[in-house]
Amino acid sequence: MEIVALGTGKAVHPVAKPVEVGNGKALVICSVAGANAAQLAAALRAVDFTQVDLVEWRVDSLASFDNAIIQGVSRVVRRECPVPILATFRTISEGGTGDVSAYYRVLSTLLDVGVDALDVEASHPKASDLLAKATIRGVAVVLSKHNSAGTPRVEEMVEELRGLQVLVTSVVAETRLQLGADDPKQVGNGIVKYVVSAQDSMDALKLMLATRHFVDSLATVPVIALSMGVSGQVTRMFPSTSGSAATFVGLPGAYTAPGQVSFGAVAQLAAQVKAL
Repeated sequence: MEIVALGTGKAVHPVAKPVEVGNGKALVICSVAGANAAQLAAALRAVDFTQVDLVEWRVDSLASFDNAIIQGVSRVVRRECPVPILATFRTISEGGTGDVSAYYRVLSTLLDVGVDALDVEASHPKASDLLAKATIRGVAVVLSKHNSAGTPRVEEMVEELRGLQVLVTSVVAETRLQLGADDPKQVGNGIVKYVVSAQDSMDALKLMLATRHFVDSLATVPVIALSMGVSGQVTRMFPSTSGSAATFVGLPGAYTAPGQVSFGAVAQLAAQVKAL
């Protein structure tokens, strides 16, 4: 499986705490949101970076999606973050508040300002183009799919994971080939993110089973998988059990997804389990 390095000395924006995605350790990604730079700065100052490996900046939480606003806010986010930044502009259809008509422009702007990783929704008609642009810029791509309606059968989830992997690896490989083997910008890597909605504990277990099977038997890139909702919290608390390369957490009282838990809760559980 390919390991994705973020924020290293070879990165466009090296950070104090670089990470590797897919090295066998489930990373903790803290989602932060804010309507403006001041709110985001306050949120980031509330993060305990001794317990967090990456920050997910929910760009769709901004009050304005104007290019100049995004550029200005990105500088504040970068200043406050000692860890790599995953930028996400989640559209309404996938559970966020972002305007789908602005999606391509916003993600292109994020590539211009410089982020470490970029979430690209697989359902967008220009997903392949965005994957290629990110690879050229040396930005790791997280190809994502969110199902808020429920949890498919295990076999269906395995096939959907396979489809996401085929798309991201084929586009990245083709783009790398076009760049040439000696191009120093060949650091764009693929990550798959797959999210479903759990109505009960069995749904969460099905997601974990599908992910475990895929990671053990078929995966060539890191996979992040979780179930939304209270019943899906077990997938967030025990990501390594399913083979997920990371889990998403939030700030107490400022969660960005159903069933999200705090970084403190995950750290506390990890410490207790390790002590057993």
